Amino acid sequence: MSDAKTPSWPSVKVQRRLRRDEALIEMVRAERVFRASREQTMTGQTKPWAWTEAEDERLKALVAQGASVVKAAGALKRTIVSVRTRARALGCPFPPLRVARQKWAGEPDNV
Repeated sequence: MSDAKTPSWPSVKVQRRLRRDEALIEMVRAERVFRASREQTMTGQTKPWAWTEAEDERLKALVAQGASVVKAAGALKRTIVSVRTRARALGCPFPPLRVARQKWAGEPDNV
C-alpha cells in the first residue's frame, strides 16, 4: 500500500464542471416547472392567477438586483415567459439571455 494521498471526491475538475453547469441546471428546473404548469392549464386543473402587488414589488426588486429571469421565475413560482412578460409590462425588463450568458462566462471559477 502506498502512502499517497487519495484525492477527495468530487475532484477539483468535477467541482469546476458542476459550477459551470449550475446555470443549465436552473434552466432545466425552470423548464420542468413551466411544462408542469402548462399541462395543468391545458387540462383545466388550474387557471392562471393574477399578479399581486407584493409579487410586482418582488419582481422589481429582483430585476434591480440583477437576478436572471430563470432565478426570478423560480423565486416567484411562475413560468419564465410570464415573469419576462410581467417585467416588461411593469417597465423593468430583464436583459436578454445572451447578456446574462456573457456575464456568466466572464466569472472565474471559485475553486
